[in-house]
Amino acid sequence: MPLKWQEVAVALSVVIALLVAKHIPFVSQLPLARVIGILCFGYAIFLSLRLLKADDAVRADGWSELRPSLMEKFGALVLAAFSALIIYAMLFIDRGHTASEQMAFYCTLAVLFGAGAVGIAFSSLLVRIRWNHNHIEHRSSFGKRTTIPWSQVRGVTSGWHGITIHTADGGKVRFSSYLSGAEQLARVAEHTARRNAILPPVEERDAS
Repeated sequence: MPLKWQEVAVALSVVIALLVAKHIPFVSQLPLARVIGILCFGYAIFLSLRLLKADDAVRADGWSELRPSLMEKFGALVLAAFSALIIYAMLFIDRGHTASEQMAFYCTLAVLFGAGAVGIAFSSLLVRIRWNHNHIEHRSSFGKRTTIPWSQVRGVTSGWHGITIHTADGGKVRFSSYLSGAEQLARVAEHTARRNAILPPVEERDAS
Protein backbone atom coordinates (compact mmCIF):
# COMPACT_ATOMS: atom_id res chain seq x y z
CA MET A 1 0.00 0.00 0.00
CA PRO A 2 1.55 3.35 -1.01
CA LEU A 3 2.31 5.90 1.66
CA LYS A 4 -0.45 8.49 2.08
CA TRP A 5 0.43 12.18 2.20
CA GLN A 6 -1.65 12.58 5.38
CA GLU A 7 0.61 10.11 7.17
CA VAL A 8 3.71 12.13 6.29
CA ALA A 9 2.05 15.50 6.92
CA VAL A 10 0.81 14.60 10.41
CA ALA A 11 4.18 13.22 11.51
CA LEU A 12 6.12 16.22 10.17
CA SER A 13 3.63 18.71 11.62
CA VAL A 14 3.88 17.22 15.11
CA VAL A 15 7.69 17.09 15.04
CA ILE A 16 7.97 20.68 13.73
CA ALA A 17 5.49 21.91 16.35
CA LEU A 18 7.51 20.26 19.14
CA LEU A 19 10.77 21.69 17.78
CA VAL A 20 9.26 25.17 17.80
CA ALA A 21 7.88 24.63 21.30
CA LYS A 22 11.39 23.89 22.59
CA HIS A 23 12.23 27.58 22.05
CA ILE A 24 9.15 28.90 23.89
CA PRO A 25 10.08 29.81 27.48
CA PHE A 26 6.77 28.63 28.94
CA VAL A 27 7.24 25.02 27.77
CA SER A 28 11.01 24.89 27.24
CA GLN A 29 11.48 22.94 30.50
CA LEU A 30 9.30 20.08 29.32
CA PRO A 31 11.04 16.92 28.00
CA LEU A 32 10.08 17.71 24.40
CA ALA A 33 13.32 16.33 22.94
CA ARG A 34 12.54 12.96 24.51
CA VAL A 35 9.03 13.04 23.09
CA ILE A 36 10.38 13.88 19.62
CA GLY A 37 12.74 10.91 19.82
CA ILE A 38 9.92 8.58 20.82
CA LEU A 39 7.71 9.86 17.98
CA CYS A 40 10.45 9.44 15.37
CA PHE A 41 11.26 5.93 16.63
CA GLY A 42 7.57 5.02 16.66
CA TYR A 43 7.08 6.37 13.13
CA ALA A 44 10.01 4.25 11.90
CA ILE A 45 8.38 1.16 13.43
CA PHE A 46 5.06 2.18 11.82
CA LEU A 47 6.67 2.32 8.37
CA SER A 48 8.38 -1.03 8.90
CA LEU A 49 5.21 -2.83 10.04
CA ARG A 50 3.26 -1.21 7.22
CA LEU A 51 5.33 -3.21 4.74
CA LEU A 52 4.20 -6.45 6.43
CA LYS A 53 0.48 -5.81 5.97
CA ALA A 54 -1.18 -8.56 3.94
CA ASP A 55 -2.86 -7.38 0.74
CA ASP A 56 -5.34 -10.28 0.57
CA ALA A 57 -8.13 -11.12 2.97
CA VAL A 58 -8.38 -14.39 4.85
CA ARG A 59 -10.65 -16.97 3.21
CA ALA A 60 -12.68 -19.40 5.31
CA ASP A 61 -15.96 -21.30 4.70
CA GLY A 62 -16.78 -19.39 1.54
CA TRP A 63 -16.14 -15.99 3.12
CA SER A 64 -13.33 -13.48 2.67
CA GLU A 65 -12.63 -11.60 5.89
CA LEU A 66 -10.55 -8.57 6.83
CA ARG A 67 -8.20 -9.00 9.77
CA PRO A 68 -6.35 -6.47 11.93
CA SER A 69 -2.82 -5.97 10.65
CA LEU A 70 0.30 -6.46 12.76
CA MET A 71 0.79 -2.69 12.66
CA GLU A 72 -2.61 -2.08 14.28
CA LYS A 73 -2.11 -4.72 16.95
CA PHE A 74 1.36 -3.45 17.79
CA GLY A 75 0.21 0.17 17.76
CA ALA A 76 -2.67 -0.44 20.14
CA LEU A 77 -0.44 -2.46 22.48
CA VAL A 78 2.37 0.10 22.53
CA LEU A 79 0.06 3.08 23.04
CA ALA A 80 -1.75 1.35 25.88
CA ALA A 81 1.58 0.36 27.46
CA PHE A 82 2.91 3.92 27.24
CA SER A 83 -0.25 5.30 28.80
CA ALA A 84 -0.17 2.78 31.64
CA LEU A 85 3.55 3.34 32.21
CA ILE A 86 3.12 7.12 32.50
CA ILE A 87 0.24 6.76 34.93
CA TYR A 88 2.19 4.23 37.01
CA ALA A 89 5.23 6.53 37.13
CA MET A 90 3.13 9.49 38.27
CA LEU A 91 1.33 7.53 40.97
CA PHE A 92 4.05 5.29 42.42
CA ILE A 93 7.47 6.61 41.34
CA ASP A 94 7.29 10.39 41.11
CA ARG A 95 5.04 10.95 44.16
CA GLY A 96 4.67 14.71 43.65
CA HIS A 97 8.30 15.62 42.91
CA THR A 98 7.58 16.82 39.35
CA ALA A 99 6.63 20.41 38.65
CA SER A 100 2.96 21.08 38.02
CA GLU A 101 3.43 22.02 34.34
CA GLN A 102 5.38 18.84 33.69
CA MET A 103 2.76 16.82 35.53
CA ALA A 104 0.05 18.32 33.28
CA PHE A 105 2.20 17.47 30.25
CA TYR A 106 2.56 13.84 31.34
CA CYS A 107 -1.17 13.58 32.04
CA THR A 108 -1.91 14.91 28.56
CA LEU A 109 0.44 12.34 27.02
CA ALA A 110 -1.18 9.53 28.99
CA VAL A 111 -4.64 10.60 27.81
CA LEU A 112 -3.51 10.89 24.17
CA PHE A 113 -1.80 7.49 24.21
CA GLY A 114 -4.81 5.88 25.88
CA ALA A 115 -7.21 7.51 23.42
CA GLY A 116 -5.10 6.28 20.51
CA ALA A 117 -5.16 2.70 21.81
CA VAL A 118 -8.94 2.82 22.33
CA GLY A 119 -9.44 4.36 18.88
CA ILE A 120 -7.47 1.57 17.17
CA ALA A 121 -9.35 -1.07 19.15
CA PHE A 122 -12.80 0.26 18.24
CA SER A 123 -11.98 1.02 14.61
CA SER A 124 -10.07 -2.16 13.73
CA LEU A 125 -9.45 -4.76 16.43
CA LEU A 126 -13.09 -5.18 17.50
CA VAL A 127 -14.63 -4.76 14.03
CA ARG A 128 -15.47 -7.70 11.78
CA ILE A 129 -15.92 -7.30 8.02
CA ARG A 130 -16.41 -10.18 5.63
CA TRP A 131 -17.99 -10.81 2.25
CA ASN A 132 -19.02 -13.58 -0.12
CA HIS A 133 -20.53 -13.66 -3.61
CA ASN A 134 -23.85 -12.23 -2.40
CA HIS A 135 -23.21 -9.47 0.12
CA ILE A 136 -20.89 -7.66 2.54
CA GLU A 137 -21.36 -8.14 6.25
CA HIS A 138 -20.10 -5.53 8.74
CA ARG A 139 -20.21 -5.91 12.50
CA SER A 140 -19.21 -2.85 14.49
CA SER A 141 -17.29 -2.84 17.75
CA PHE A 142 -20.64 -2.41 19.55
CA GLY A 143 -22.15 -5.48 17.87
CA LYS A 144 -24.29 -3.65 15.29
CA ARG A 145 -24.55 -5.76 12.13
CA THR A 146 -24.96 -4.24 8.66
CA THR A 147 -25.47 -6.30 5.49
CA ILE A 148 -25.14 -4.80 2.01
CA PRO A 149 -26.00 -6.80 -1.13
CA TRP A 150 -23.47 -6.37 -3.93
CA SER A 151 -26.28 -5.28 -6.23
CA GLN A 152 -26.74 -2.14 -4.09
CA VAL A 153 -23.11 -0.98 -4.18
CA ARG A 154 -22.76 2.30 -6.08
CA GLY A 155 -19.38 3.72 -5.14
CA VAL A 156 -16.22 3.59 -3.05
CA THR A 157 -14.38 6.52 -1.48
CA SER A 158 -11.05 6.56 0.32
CA GLY A 159 -9.84 9.22 2.75
CA TRP A 160 -7.88 9.80 5.93
CA HIS A 161 -10.71 8.24 7.95
CA GLY A 162 -10.62 4.99 5.95
CA ILE A 163 -12.48 3.38 3.05
CA THR A 164 -16.24 3.77 2.63
CA ILE A 165 -18.53 1.65 0.44
CA HIS A 166 -21.73 3.48 -0.55
CA THR A 167 -25.07 1.97 -1.57
CA ALA A 168 -27.87 3.21 -3.79
CA ASP A 169 -30.17 3.99 -0.86
CA GLY A 170 -27.61 6.05 1.06
CA GLY A 171 -26.25 3.26 3.24
CA LYS A 172 -22.56 2.84 3.78
CA VAL A 173 -19.93 0.65 5.35
CA ARG A 174 -16.69 2.21 6.55
CA PHE A 175 -13.53 0.36 7.56
CA SER A 176 -9.88 1.10 8.24
CA SER A 177 -7.56 1.07 5.25
CA TYR A 178 -4.89 -0.55 7.45
CA LEU A 179 -6.84 -3.79 7.86
CA SER A 180 -5.25 -6.74 6.09
CA GLY A 181 -7.20 -7.23 2.87
CA ALA A 182 -8.75 -3.74 2.86
CA GLU A 183 -7.38 -2.94 -0.59
CA GLN A 184 -8.74 -6.20 -1.97
CA LEU A 185 -12.24 -5.40 -0.70
CA ALA A 186 -11.97 -1.86 -2.07
CA ARG A 187 -11.03 -3.21 -5.52
CA VAL A 188 -13.91 -5.69 -5.49
CA ALA A 189 -16.34 -2.95 -4.46
CA GLU A 190 -15.07 -0.55 -7.13
CA HIS A 191 -15.42 -3.21 -9.84
CA THR A 192 -18.92 -4.05 -8.61
CA ALA A 193 -19.93 -0.37 -8.52
CA ARG A 194 -18.84 0.10 -12.14
CA ARG A 195 -20.75 -3.01 -13.17
CA ASN A 196 -23.88 -1.88 -11.30
CA ALA A 197 -23.67 1.53 -13.00
CA ILE A 198 -23.90 -0.18 -16.39
CA LEU A 199 -26.55 -2.77 -15.52
CA PRO A 200 -30.19 -1.73 -14.88
CA PRO A 201 -31.50 -1.79 -11.31
CA VAL A 202 -32.35 -5.15 -9.79
CA GLU A 203 -36.09 -4.46 -9.88
CA GLU A 204 -36.01 -3.78 -13.63
CA ARG A 205 -33.92 -6.88 -14.32
CA ASP A 206 -36.33 -9.00 -12.27
CA ALA A 207 -39.35 -7.52 -14.07
CA SER A 208 -37.87 -8.26 -17.46
